[in-house]
Amino acid sequence: MFTSTQIELVKKINASPYKIILTTAGGGSSFVGDFLSISGGSNTILGAFVPYDAQITATILSFYGDAENIKLVSKDCAECLCAHSIDLFESYGDFTDEENELFLGNEPSKVISISCTASLAKDNEREGRIHEAYISLLFADSMREEVLIEHILLNSTRENEEKELAAKILDILVKVCETNER
Repeated sequence: MFTSTQIELVKKINASPYKIILTTAGGGSSFVGDFLSISGGSNTILGAFVPYDAQITATILSFYGDAENIKLVSKDCAECLCAHSIDLFESYGDFTDEENELFLGNEPSKVISISCTASLAKDNEREGRIHEAYISLLFADSMREEVLIEHILLNSTRENEEKELAAKILDILVKVCETNER
């Protein structure tokens, strides 16, 4: 659950012109439920995907290169998940098509894909296992090729690591929605 301060940040995002496509693999999935539990979230989130199984994630990665050489928790995986989310939504229709009821004229420059891939704490894990996450952000418009990558090292319980990731995803989205007026 988000704190009262985080709830106010979600309301800021919901008041912005941005639409969000979210993909989480291995961690960060609590963000989806927390965000959508706040009024207005359904107007902001276009879709959320949780390819939790390693085989499904590997299948997605195979569309963007040599899946066998991309680690599931990596910068490359996070970038591929962002690109896949945009490609998936674009397959439903042109973002710029005013006749397209799904997008209702959403400007590609206002559609954000954000992904998180993580290795979180688990029961009976081997000693020395690294808990880490990569968060990637990409705009849907082809004019803008910026990709934001955050690498986070985690060291706590699974529940606390999930909260930390949800907070980081929220912070990134707030920053983008506040600073990317176009």
